[in-house]
Amino acid sequence: MGPKITVQTPRSGAVVLSSTLPIEGITKNISKISINGRTISIDQNGVFKDQLVVTEGYNIISVAGTDRFGKTKKVELEIVRKERQ
Repeated sequence: MGPKITVQTPRSGAVVLSSTLPIEGITKNISKISINGRTISIDQNGVFKDQLVVTEGYNIISVAGTDRFGKTKKVELEIVRKERQ
């Protein structure tokens, strides 16, 4: 079946005002997951949570997972951070 990644928050295309952004989601058949190349942990139910720092303007967040057989899945999110007025 291969790895599956569902990012629940944030949604791709979101516009945010804060420089920190929570990212949460759920995985299936994943043995290793990373966000922008940094390995994060997954709980026993496949849930992951992390905090990211986003720069002003256009940002791409890459969530990549690998299953125990070496198959990979990658999800990319596009986020725009606007400066507070």
